[in-house]
Amino acid sequence: MHDLSCSVSKSKILTIAKDCTRDDIPQVRHLTILEESAPEITKEKASYVRTLVSKSIVPCKNLPDFKHLRTLVLYDAGIKDCPTSIGKLIHLRCLDLSSNYDITTLPRSVCKLYNLQTFAIIDCSLKQLPEKIQDLTSLRHLYFCPKVDFPMPPHIRRLSCLQTLQFFNVGDKEGCRIEELGHLKNLRGKIHNLELVNNKAEAKKANLDGKTNITELNFC
Repeated sequence: MHDLSCSVSKSKILTIAKDCTRDDIPQVRHLTILEESAPEITKEKASYVRTLVSKSIVPCKNLPDFKHLRTLVLYDAGIKDCPTSIGKLIHLRCLDLSSNYDITTLPRSVCKLYNLQTFAIIDCSLKQLPEKIQDLTSLRHLYFCPKVDFPMPPHIRRLSCLQTLQFFNVGDKEGCRIEELGHLKNLRGKIHNLELVNNKAEAKKANLDGKTNITELNFC
């Protein structure tokens, strides 16, 4: 059974390890790159890939060639800057940039990934999320490092499909107040800085009693 399954899947799944050359890479749907010094992938073969998991920075040089990509995981790939060309991966459903510690900002082009459902950027040095992240209306799960002073992007209520938000820092500016959470019925996560809630009416708009998956409320 093992030999049979390997035979059937060999045209769809490939893991690149040591001593693999560009010519050794066939057309595959799901590609994993374990080596930092991975070979470049031809444009034709890249367009065939649907899932790319890589610990190498090499694929970032020709990201637009992976034009049909659905899942991109660049976990601990040594990336210092997220390439602006990532916005061309319009079919992307899942993006994981976690453990790239030098990433401090994200390009605006990330906000053009309108089909994105899961976005993870944990264990990075991110200073803020892109201001237009509310344009990602298909987003369901957003993972990033919780910090008490982390500024939230305005109008997060527009992410109407959002279910996972690791934390929400209540702000005192328009579009950043507690009432932004009112329409996010399935939200799970933590809420900080409740001391910035101005009044009872504003608090009621957040509908917190209807959010049974909230794990922590922080009032300082």
